Amino acid sequence: MGIEQAAAAHQARWAFYRIPAPARAAFRRRATDARCGEPAAVSAFAAVGITGLMVATVELFDTVAAALASVPEDARPGAEVDLFGQALSGGPA
Repeated sequence: MGIEQAAAAHQARWAFYRIPAPARAAFRRRATDARCGEPAAVSAFAAVGITGLMVATVELFDTVAAALASVPEDARPGAEVDLFGQALSGGPA
């Protein structure tokens, strides 16, 4: 891995900690609920195409962030509310 790739990987790992603390807490709860099979939580992740939930929370966030980028802009705030308890993209929920 080159220095540029290592720097990008390091920045990606910290992206989770740049979202508001209440959104981080809500995401952790949602991930835990989904891992325990709670249907609404599993559906929230499945809505953005995520089914592999048994990874570190930071890695799961990175996967969700990448998946959210492919969600249509008008649907993104609703998906964010389901996953983070609030819209992070600035659009109406």
